[in-house]
Amino acid sequence: MTLKPGHWSFTRWTTIGQLEAMEVHHPLFHARLFLQGAHLTHFAARDEPDWLWISDTARFEPGVAIRGGIPICWPWFGAPEKNPPEVRRRLLTTSSHGFARTAVWKLEDVRETAHDVEISLSLDANSDFSDAWDGRARLLMTFHFSADGCNWR
Repeated sequence: MTLKPGHWSFTRWTTIGQLEAMEVHHPLFHARLFLQGAHLTHFAARDEPDWLWISDTARFEPGVAIRGGIPICWPWFGAPEKNPPEVRRRLLTTSSHGFARTAVWKLEDVRETAHDVEISLSLDANSDFSDAWDGRARLLMTFHFSADGCNWR
């Protein structure tokens, strides 16, 4: 079932530091997903500890990568010069891990059932990133949370 933003049973907007996130409090699990970087920083099935590590020094500020959790490092990983030639020739910056990690993603959809929650985020990687990358793309990430775990596609 898809509901209008803000009319979900288990999912709520929250602000941590200076960043917006989606906080899921389902009876079977808990999760936290930041819009900046489509960054998953918390997942735990009911009565279990957090499956993810977050540094005590993590900063939740615009443009600053969150230290810990599961980041989206795209369209390159690590130092640009360590990437394949077909990736390097599109890069216009020396920063590591690509711009998707600190870009603010758009909430596309939240789907909830008695057993799971799916959250879809998108990023238009076009003219806004022309100073870092000579390319065009639209990314769509769908995170699926359930008592069995979390995955994305």
